[in-house]
Amino acid sequence: MNTSVDRVILFCDCHDFSRLQLVLPDPLLEFMDSFYRVCGECVVAAGGRIVKYIGDSILAVFPEDAADRAVAAGACLRKEYATLVSAQQTNVDSDMEVGISFGQIEEGIVGHATLRSFDVFGECVNEAAMIGHHRGIAVTDAVRVRLSKKTTVRALEPYHLKWRADPLVVWEVGEA
Repeated sequence: MNTSVDRVILFCDCHDFSRLQLVLPDPLLEFMDSFYRVCGECVVAAGGRIVKYIGDSILAVFPEDAADRAVAAGACLRKEYATLVSAQQTNVDSDMEVGISFGQIEEGIVGHATLRSFDVFGECVNEAAMIGHHRGIAVTDAVRVRLSKKTTVRALEPYHLKWRADPLVVWEVGEA
């Protein structure tokens, strides 16, 4: 059954992964399996659900009251990915970029009979993916107002989305 709900959305992408994969000493599929497993643990441990892996990206959802847990998952993703990359001993500057948004989504099981799976759709999914190309953890204003007071943020340049006239207010989360 498909439903319309409020969720925290996390999208992460590996910066400069195309260059990294060319020089990996480990087989690419072995590296990707390790990446999916350790990064997936970050999401699940923080109470999120992995929606899908998209090449070197991960899309995940969290309950509507889990902004702080999504940010913690983002910090864990960055740390675990850095550890994986460091172990490869390459000179490629690849790190994890994380975008986190909040809003109403449609979620449910969709697809062809040969591959039906859980998926999410909505403007905040697109927002998370668009701001997920910031070298660090970027959050929308809708997420920032849901974070605990102890979380430090600094304003980033507004992000202009091609489908909206008004820019998206975006913040960078300080990492410990």
